[in-house]
Amino acid sequence: MAQKVQTVSDIDGADDADYGVVVRGFPGVEAAKLLDVTKDQAETLQGLAVKDTVTLEVRNPDTTVLTIQVPIAAFKKWIGDDKVVANAAHLKGRRPGYSPSNGS
Repeated sequence: MAQKVQTVSDIDGADDADYGVVVRGFPGVEAAKLLDVTKDQAETLQGLAVKDTVTLEVRNPDTTVLTIQVPIAAFKKWIGDDKVVANAAHLKGRRPGYSPSNGS
């Protein structure tokens, strides 16, 4: 006998929840969580999205991290020149153009 597995929406129990939404940074929840949702629920959520933002992590000296979203236009005004980001260090590794052999 064959079995049919059907995923239901975590939001309202609706059938055919083929889409997934990863939730990070929800208050009181440490780890990322995956919600099963329907196509309509995913489209509704996408319609609520704030467009043209950049996600930033503010790393404090006490090792706490605050994740924020800022409009791209405001961030560009704050940094002054797009090259500031292009020439910044990678999270892992060296700054662009650095070579241990020439010390720069």
